[in-house]
Amino acid sequence: MVLGATSVLGSSSSKEDPESITIKVVYVGMSTKMSGIKEEYLVLPSTAHLDDALAQLKQEHSVLSAMLPAMQIVVNGVPTQSNPILQDQTEIDMIPIFAGG
Repeated sequence: MVLGATSVLGSSSSKEDPESITIKVVYVGMSTKMSGIKEEYLVLPSTAHLDDALAQLKQEHSVLSAMLPAMQIVVNGVPTQSNPILQDQTEIDMIPIFAGG
């Protein structure tokens, strides 16, 4: 996959299947380099929570598994450490946390 490309993960569009939702995942900084893309769309069941999306991302991008503990997860512009239910058109930003001295 070309760095900066967009991908779609999942089986069908939520417009085609009312039992599914489409969410956008945006990678920032090092997470872009590690995943090889800037953004992608996931098609998930309509009952999906954040943990479901993260599990699919870890499966598709195994290198992200090691990075997740050092990332700020932002859902629709709000940093979260919980497991909110996702809605159609939710945006998840994957932002690496930087440590300085």
